[in-house]
Amino acid sequence: ISKAIFDGDVINTPSMICVEDYLDALNWAAKIGLDGLFKRSRANLKVVEDWVTKTDWIEFLADDPKVRSNTSVCLSVTHPKVAALDADAKSKFLKSIASDLSKKNIAHDINSYKDAPAGYRFWCGPTIEEADIKNALAELEKVFNEKVKTL
Repeated sequence: ISKAIFDGDVINTPSMICVEDYLDALNWAAKIGLDGLFKRSRANLKVVEDWVTKTDWIEFLADDPKVRSNTSVCLSVTHPKVAALDADAKSKFLKSIASDLSKKNIAHDINSYKDAPAGYRFWCGPTIEEADIKNALAELEKVFNEKVKTL
């Protein structure tokens, strides 16, 4: 173990950049306060709720709004053509859509958790802008509607 790190020596530049980024995030959060963070998360969830309400091929994975997360929002695709696919084909189909959104730099890492039913997961916490969620959902809908025609 290098004892120099305990005297304040820098281990490496990326580590210090990560620390500075974290401190910047904490300062940002402190400026809007806990209530502001909650308000942003609730507003982001509302964007998804409104979209799910008008979109006939998707539902929340958590049916009960009382237990639904307003930060890691999980969605289940209910379209009959997708429901008819076996588990592997369904996963492959949905992942191809997520991949398209990532390649377009619209949404990243939106596939459902590994052990969860195939679907999508959006981070809707306070660090995300409502406009970005609206844009991601609109593009998800567009790409889904294009690709589901091929099934």
